Amino acid sequence: MLTQSPNPDGTIRINVIAPQNVIYDLRWSPASSLSCNNCFDPIANPAEKTTYTLDYKYSSDCEGQRMISVQRINTDITLPNIFSPDGDGSNDIFFVVLPENINGTVKNMAIYDRWGNQLFSAKDVPANQTSAGWSGMFKGDPVQPGVYVYLIVLQIDGKAGTDKYAGSITVIR
Repeated sequence: MLTQSPNPDGTIRINVIAPQNVIYDLRWSPASSLSCNNCFDPIANPAEKTTYTLDYKYSSDCEGQRMISVQRINTDITLPNIFSPDGDGSNDIFFVVLPENINGTVKNMAIYDRWGNQLFSAKDVPANQTSAGWSGMFKGDPVQPGVYVYLIVLQIDGKAGTDKYAGSITVIR
């Protein structure tokens, strides 16, 4: 039996559920997007949905075959390039949105004006939470409509290292 489990980086671990002394001579295909072509638990990193075939031997050189379809999980974060902190309940907060079933921590998020003044900072806050984002305020007052710069350092749960994002966000009112 073949099962699959997602990794935090979007790759998929394919698991062969069988005792290693019962099946042998494993051969995976296509092998180009797998971490190995003859192991029990390869890591799949396909560019698109791919069906992998496992050919193997069991008992006294009997042959068997199993197939499993795998699709890479989207781990791309969503960062808008414009938001409207006008209190209407729609698009009022600039915050990090992770894909479904992906969790992470915003290690650092900083917002700057065009002169380099820091207007907002958040450290070690959960992603996907509006309460951890920027509301378009600075020292209790709404910022003027315009373009602001952000720097975000994000740690995806289970992923080695952090990801850094920098860009601009336009505030409209």
